[in-house]
Amino acid sequence: MGKITNTETWEKTGGEYAIDLDRRLKQSGKNPYVIQRKFALDALKKINFKTALEVGCNNGRILEPLFKHFPKRHIEGCDISREALDILQERCPKAELRKVNIVEGLPYKDNEFDLVYTSECLCHIAYYDIDKVRDELKRVAKKVIFLSEPFRPIYPDKHTVNVGSDSHGGTFCHHHEKYFDNCETDFMERIAKNYLITL
Repeated sequence: MGKITNTETWEKTGGEYAIDLDRRLKQSGKNPYVIQRKFALDALKKINFKTALEVGCNNGRILEPLFKHFPKRHIEGCDISREALDILQERCPKAELRKVNIVEGLPYKDNEFDLVYTSECLCHIAYYDIDKVRDELKRVAKKVIFLSEPFRPIYPDKHTVNVGSDSHGGTFCHHHEKYFDNCETDFMERIAKNYLITL
């Protein structure tokens, strides 16, 4: 029997993670989950968009508050976990959510969304799948791609670091500047370009 892939693991455990994530978001002190969510939301609110897609939305840690902040904008989400999507659907009954394995492609039209964003999703995509995932994000994004992802500058000849094997079957830091054109890591000083990556 072969090794279970990240996507298989997330499909099976995404609901458990969604429940655990809720618990972690309620913890006090310097909570990295709360800090990261605030950073992502503050940045996303500064982007001019009418339509948006979160890839890997899980229980809506980012999507739910963004959806409620912009009730008149069209914001969709997709995730590999049906259980996590069900949890999010209860919180945001009007949100359009789809069960999707991003490695197999996104079921959306070219340039369908002004904004496509991920939050700690790509770090669970293996190095041998990241190229096609990147191409799918670029295909469905019309204006901006926003990534709130682990980032680590690494050797120039390598684009990915495997930072260990965990319960998700491995976590990867991809060198996003090598994978996307017009990449900017400083959101506050950005000049409008086709694609914005903030890490």
